[in-house]
Amino acid sequence: MSGFTRLAVLAAALAAGTGDGDSLDALQAVAKAKFEASQRTPAERARELAETARRGYAAAFQMYANGKATPDSIWVWSSRVLESELALLDKDADPAPLYERFWRDMRESETIAMTKFEAGKAGLGDLTAARYESLQAEMGWLSHRGREGKKPYPTAGGDPLAEYRRNTARDQAEAVQAAPRELAQASLEAAREMASSMEYVQAPPDIVLPWVWCVRDAELALLNKGDDPTPALQECWETSRRIEEIAEGRKKARGVMNRYDLLTCYCYRLEAEIAWLRARKGPDTPAGRKTAAPLNAAHVDPVEDVGRARMLFEASNADIQQLLRDRLLAARDAHKEDFRAGMVWASVPLESSFRWLEADRAAAAGPKEAAAAVERYWRRALDLEATAEEKASAGKIATADVLATRYARLQAEGWMVQGMGEREAK
Repeated sequence: MSGFTRLAVLAAALAAGTGDGDSLDALQAVAKAKFEASQRTPAERARELAETARRGYAAAFQMYANGKATPDSIWVWSSRVLESELALLDKDADPAPLYERFWRDMRESETIAMTKFEAGKAGLGDLTAARYESLQAEMGWLSHRGREGKKPYPTAGGDPLAEYRRNTARDQAEAVQAAPRELAQASLEAAREMASSMEYVQAPPDIVLPWVWCVRDAELALLNKGDDPTPALQECWETSRRIEEIAEGRKKARGVMNRYDLLTCYCYRLEAEIAWLRARKGPDTPAGRKTAAPLNAAHVDPVEDVGRARMLFEASNADIQQLLRDRLLAARDAHKEDFRAGMVWASVPLESSFRWLEADRAAAAGPKEAAAAVERYWRRALDLEATAEEKASAGKIATADVLATRYARLQAEGWMVQGMGEREAK
């Protein structure tokens, strides 16, 4: 049976079941898929994963060059190529050439973004996003080459386009010598600019909030050993909370916010709150349960808004375990709400499904429950791939979307089978 036919049969079986796909046909189809996954060797799966990533990158790059995709799609697919090809390396092989190629891909994406911007075919947001991704790739290449830079990296300020032209004029030798901290600072500035612009134009939460996370990660990367990470984590939480409140206000005022967007806001805010509380948590209690240390009153400015002070106090005393359960429920409901609306781009349900996986594993009581969460994620990926194949055959989505679901399914399959092997070995 061909891959497409097998997936079409699976899609029909899943559609015949309930919302959880628990009909007899669906259970049999999934059991067969699980058996086939267990028979594939890790090397075979790794090669198929890498080939899927390469094909996806080629398809996404063509769409981007033709104005049908954003720089983010190049970053995602090039990251998948890097990840999958690293898995194919021999134990003692040097990974630096793969990171260099990743950087070159991002530089090419940045150059295309600049060309489109100057021609009036792309906005400053696309250019800033491409710039941020190029900086991140350069930092990764530099760190894996194990060399500190000598030449300082140009800092932000002045005419952004003039600075951009200076930056893009750097040759490979300058990139090799770039100072890591200046790279990180420039990355933070690009992320801040992108997050601010997305929030200003009231872009959808699933576009704005990832940039808020980029700001947080860039700030954390600039910390020295022993520095307190809680200010950056608190800022991320407060921004996420503000975006959530704006979304709720828009929903009440005009009814323009769908339930998926509200749940997405809720998921991100809870994740930020959990990270902030964990960074601030006090010592374990005698029972072993970790609780957050109360917020020091000195940390709250007495002249600031009373509502914000109350919000900070209440959040600082929240129960982390309850937050984990709330996050799991919100992630599950967001994915179901999104999938029910119909898949137009595979990236959206794939991202919501992965957030569900992260929440599911974080709330797991032990290794057995965590492994079950991975298997549920694989099942969702299998379902998404079958649906994507069906939509692609009807001309409703692009090849890159199908390959994205396939990549997710193969990746989940590897995690699931690895977990099965570890349990059998015990």
